[in-house]
Amino acid sequence: MNNLFTKRLIIGKGSGFLFGLVAFFAIGYILPDVSLSMRIGVVLWYTLMGSIISVFGVIDRHPLFDIRLPAWLRGAVIGGLMNTVLMLIAYDAIEPHLVTATVFTTITPMWLVIEGALVGMFIDLLATYKTGEGEELCSKQ
Repeated sequence: MNNLFTKRLIIGKGSGFLFGLVAFFAIGYILPDVSLSMRIGVVLWYTLMGSIISVFGVIDRHPLFDIRLPAWLRGAVIGGLMNTVLMLIAYDAIEPHLVTATVFTTITPMWLVIEGALVGMFIDLLATYKTGEGEELCSKQ
């Protein structure tokens, strides 16, 4: 592996881990009855999200339509899709906590999709700003 790709992976994993840590402590503060295993799972989930977004930084054009994929769109789509999977898997465990955490009764776990898109967009923009994207990541430095 070259230096830029490795640096991109470190930035992606690191920023995902930091988002996960923030979520770990925020969940513990806002929802103290959430299990420790779920909170640790959130840290690992966002670290995994950062890893996947970093690897996909090599793809800067849509393979089927041959249009440019900007970093903000690529990261938002991957983050939103990953949190959609999380929401579908853990819907029954998450929904009661979200309803008790707010005064609004219309909040749903679907907000996790929007949160994932925003976090993914930030991770990809940061990694792309620091290292670049596409073929320049694959070239020898």
